[in-house]
Amino acid sequence: MGLKIDEGGCECPITRAQIEKAVNALLKVLELKKKEDFLSQTPRINIMITTHRISSKKEKKVLISLPHPLYTKSSEVCVMTKDTDKDDAEKTQDHFEEMFNAAVGYSPKIIPLRSLKKDYKSYEAKRQLSDSYDLFLGDERIIRLLPSHTGNHFYKKKKQPFSINLKASDLKKEFLNKLSSTRWLVTGNGNCSMVQVASANFSASEIADNIEAGVNAIASSVTRGWSNVRSLYIKSDDSLAIPLHVNDDVSDDVNIKDAEEVEHIQKTLKRKHRDDLYSIKPKKRLRKRRTTAKNGNKS
Repeated sequence: MGLKIDEGGCECPITRAQIEKAVNALLKVLELKKKEDFLSQTPRINIMITTHRISSKKEKKVLISLPHPLYTKSSEVCVMTKDTDKDDAEKTQDHFEEMFNAAVGYSPKIIPLRSLKKDYKSYEAKRQLSDSYDLFLGDERIIRLLPSHTGNHFYKKKKQPFSINLKASDLKKEFLNKLSSTRWLVTGNGNCSMVQVASANFSASEIADNIEAGVNAIASSVTRGWSNVRSLYIKSDDSLAIPLHVNDDVSDDVNIKDAEEVEHIQKTLKRKHRDDLYSIKPKKRLRKRRTTAKNGNKS
């Protein structure tokens, strides 16, 4: 489900003046790109984070509340759900549409797991699906199953479904929280990651507000603390990167794993022992090849 971070959790370690200066510089870059490419979509504005040390915890997800949401009720939202009826996808779809209409006042697009498996098998179908919606949400009861059914195009487009609790006592609050949040995913496979915090059609002030909230969340939740942050940049998906913060000094404390990493390592070791992944596999016996000499005798 991910760690939820509120933008008011700590004081921003970067000044507002620094953020506004970087935003103005990025908007000028994007304005020049817009003149060169008239057909481009509204660029996303991201914070790019690099750390001195790579986190030992894999697939860490941090939900960040933004003062100016990336998505609204007018956004195209798709929810992938658990099957309530394993034989009839339409019944599942009707069930969740009624639930959303009653709780939220409207229903996003509903795709039951059965329909996802049956109707979106091909690469082209998955590509078209990922391009059809602004945001994808996944029922937390089946979220672990979705990567194998959504494919690489969702990953490349950074449209992997957010987890949502469809059994929440207040579904409207749960749903609106997802619309007003962004997700920072730290895979643990490298020291660089990125999180979207705004779009280029936001005002400069709104972009600065969201960047400030994002930096607060990064400072609060980054593995091994703020001193592990080597640099922060803001950029669109394909623009120049504008620096916000650069720290080339490596302090001693960034070499010490934090409690979250230690817990992850211990759980991983327990799972591997439980699944007998450490057992010694018997070596295959090599069969000696029989050769035939020139005189016809076998050896």
